[in-house]
Amino acid sequence: MEKTIFEELANLELQKKQIELQIEETRSKVVEEMEKTKADKVETNYGKFFFTIRKTWKYSESVKNASDNLKNLQTKEQENGTATFEEKKSLTFRAEK
Repeated sequence: MEKTIFEELANLELQKKQIELQIEETRSKVVEEMEKTKADKVETNYGKFFFTIRKTWKYSESVKNASDNLKNLQTKEQENGTATFEEKKSLTFRAEK
């Protein structure tokens, strides 16, 4: 087995994690700056930065109960074989600490 491709992927995954952290830190700074200046949109040479608003729903107890019942029905079908499944293979990497 060629060890270098594993090392290459491991290094890229580690770089990805570092970049994701930098993105989140910088995103927070951009949000802070936009809120400080009360800007909903900022146009730059790189593109547009703007806030979007998404709704977060909170449901009644009856909907929660119906959802729980659905989950129970799904579990029963999985257990008794009525529900079917498909397996998909994917590669996972975890860095050594």
